[in-house]
Amino acid sequence: MNQRFTEKICPQCQHKNPVNTIRCEECGSVLESDVSTLPVPDLTRQDQTLPAPPVDLSIPQARLSPGAVALHIPGRSEPIVLQEDVIVLGRQVPNEPPPTVDLTGYYGHLLGVSRRHAMIRVAGTEYVIEDLNSSNGTWVNESRLAPHQQRGLKDGDEIRLGQLILFIRLSSVNAISLSETDNQQPVTSPLYLVQRLGPYLAAIAGLETVLATVQGQEAPVVSVKGINMTAGSRRITIKLEGATNALRMMQDLIMPLRKQMSERIGYWRAVLEQPSADKAQVVSELRPLQNQLAAAILNRVDPQLVTTDRSQYIQLLVEPLETLIVSSLELGREQD
Repeated sequence: MNQRFTEKICPQCQHKNPVNTIRCEECGSVLESDVSTLPVPDLTRQDQTLPAPPVDLSIPQARLSPGAVALHIPGRSEPIVLQEDVIVLGRQVPNEPPPTVDLTGYYGHLLGVSRRHAMIRVAGTEYVIEDLNSSNGTWVNESRLAPHQQRGLKDGDEIRLGQLILFIRLSSVNAISLSETDNQQPVTSPLYLVQRLGPYLAAIAGLETVLATVQGQEAPVVSVKGINMTAGSRRITIKLEGATNALRMMQDLIMPLRKQMSERIGYWRAVLEQPSADKAQVVSELRPLQNQLAAAILNRVDPQLVTTDRSQYIQLLVEPLETLIVSSLELGREQD
């Protein structure tokens, strides 16, 4: 019989140990397995795609600062909290660069976690996860990633590395930049706050509420945690809590549409703001755009949504979308 399968040689003292030995009988050194990562059975069909489960509200949500990430491992009371743009998940082994998160202490080796298993990083306004050609695979909400495939992450998503399960919690505080592109009122005036900024923030909150309802989640309380504006400036910086998903939809779908149709939207805005103007034509032009945008948002959130529910949610989205489409406030990139 091949000696390799009947004994394990210590790399420190060269003592020959029985194959199942974990520590060297002679010097006590930890012995590496003959395989870098233990294979584990694939309990999920590789081509299976399941809808994302709702956020498990029993998982505690740490008070995260903007840009922070918390990883919750079931059975552990304390999350792993990180403030990094790039997070490598894996196991630390001798003579190799350590991963950002070493999962050895969470039975990572036994559960099939590779040395460099997966990477979470910031991509624009969202977090994405990428499988780093791991031995036992990476899943998001039980949907497997192909090697080096990237997938966007949402607050509460389940991540499985081999057979190690963890949940990701993302900061719900977003620092956003708004620019006034049309109205000449000072952004610091009370009238401006009531007529412009207030309805705009209310529309963001309305969009967030509908998104949560579609996902079967409790609607978050959207609140302003800080606001900065300077007299004479056309720019407003706001720390907004609880609107992460709405802001993502605005960046991905609403703002590109506003840019594409900026001239027409400017005309609609001018008509809608004139008390004596006939608004019927603008409303008739705007409604198909609202419906189209609402359908795109719902398809992003839940592609399997049944027709009756889809129609109901489109109606709920119409009002906040009108404000977010025609407002003179322009949403910039999120700030650090």
